[in-house]
Amino acid sequence: MQPDRDEMLEPIWELPEEVVRDPALRAMYFHIAERMRRQLEDSGLGYDASANMLAERCAFLYVTLRQKETRTNGIGYVGNQQVSLNKLWLEYQREFVLIVRGAPKKQAEMWQKMQEIIFKVVEQQSPNVQRKLSQDVLSAYEH
Repeated sequence: MQPDRDEMLEPIWELPEEVVRDPALRAMYFHIAERMRRQLEDSGLGYDASANMLAERCAFLYVTLRQKETRTNGIGYVGNQQVSLNKLWLEYQREFVLIVRGAPKKQAEMWQKMQEIIFKVVEQQSPNVQRKLSQDVLSAYEH
């Protein structure tokens, strides 16, 4: 028996303890991850592997940046690597927001195209077939 799609995506959300040991940062990661996963679900992208991987990278990178900051007593390390990682996180986050915000519009466009195709196919049918299809649709909404 094959695992469902959610189970197949679950491993990308694991946070190795050897990478982030601080319990507060681990809790932060899992909280951020859960919120981002909910955003994906709400936008219809819950099973999109690329969107999940991008969201995981956003959460992971944010927590590792915070980890580096706590190691410098909150002052924050501002070397080239830190600046580069912050820029990378901002790019990931921006892309995530664009994907999540754009998903409902793309879904609406897809449903509109599907509706147009269905209407064209129905129009090509005989009046008896059209009547039968209309009755089937109406009975589906009655239940």
